[in-house]
Amino acid sequence: MNSRILKKRVALTIASMLTLGTFMGSPVRAEELAAASAEVSQAEPVETTESTTLKVEDALLMALENSFELKIAETEMNNSIMTASQQRTLAKEDANTGIYDADLAIKIAKINREVLPTLAKETYNAKITEVALGVKGAFAEVVFAKENLALARKYKLQADESLAMVKTKRTLGQASDLEVTNTEADVATKASELVQAQITYDQKLMDLNLLMNEPLDKTWVIEDTMATEAVQLVPLEEMKTYMFENHPMVLGSNLSFDVAESTFNLAKGYYPSNVWTYRYAEQDYLKAKYQNQLALLTQEKSLIQAYMSVQGNLEAVKALEKNVSTVVESYRVAKIRFELGMITSFQLNEALLMQQRMESNLANAKRGYRLAIAQLEYISGMEAIKTAE
Repeated sequence: MNSRILKKRVALTIASMLTLGTFMGSPVRAEELAAASAEVSQAEPVETTESTTLKVEDALLMALENSFELKIAETEMNNSIMTASQQRTLAKEDANTGIYDADLAIKIAKINREVLPTLAKETYNAKITEVALGVKGAFAEVVFAKENLALARKYKLQADESLAMVKTKRTLGQASDLEVTNTEADVATKASELVQAQITYDQKLMDLNLLMNEPLDKTWVIEDTMATEAVQLVPLEEMKTYMFENHPMVLGSNLSFDVAESTFNLAKGYYPSNVWTYRYAEQDYLKAKYQNQLALLTQEKSLIQAYMSVQGNLEAVKALEKNVSTVVESYRVAKIRFELGMITSFQLNEALLMQQRMESNLANAKRGYRLAIAQLEYISGMEAIKTAE
């Protein structure tokens, strides 16, 4: 810890001792009580080290460049392409040998030679969307943990502030020892919650670093660019059209069906329907057809549900933002009334708990909003939010 911070802490300690001596040595007026409360509120800022600013866009770029999952997926894609290449020798043969099985194998090899590399690339692209979803989700969890950490620090300061005010009230004969004891217990609870919030934030940051293939203990200045005002969702039908035309999971499913259909059509040209080869090809075709239809329908359902989730979470965030402003003002007024002896410490604590509950609800709603956007963009394959001009 540097000398500047140490001097500040010493100064705060001396100021606190002098304030306590004043409380014990002479009667305290309401304005003195307010001054003591304000002094506690002027908390020392948390010491930070030099760190790089990180936005979700930066995290995505680093993950796409460095992710081990994508490196593994890339090797699998290359293996699939090489497997298709190995069939080129067979595919060059003339399918006119007169041996049905051999001729059919040559025809199928030609189809695989054309389709399998594309299918392998779409499988890799689908993995990219999965990694992007993981990064966006992990970033949302880091932002949520950061907000909770900030709230935990704020609530610890408020508990300290309440304790200072209650102790002052006791010197005036306006608060009991039990009220002081209860407030001290609340301070201890808030201190414990602050420690846990810091641990959770560090753990969530480690999760994000792993996805970006960065040192696990690397620290960042997290910058949240999420907007809730003047934003609009891309129309659902527009997203649906884009998804069916471009999403790698949809394209991969279509390609798999195309291979099965082409194979069956070839088999029909060589064998009658009572031959086993024909029957197996027919069942493989029907299975691929139903799987493709199910995949497309499931994708559409997931898109609609994700779209509805974003809409609902956005409305919840907007409503809670207004409510938080109201309860913050209510707590400010309650502090003044407590300092003037108009309400009890219990009533003040009720106002404080209401504020903390609403702020916690808002943080949770923002987390849900971020995760819902990530899911919608994963399902649709495109950016879901645009800022209104």
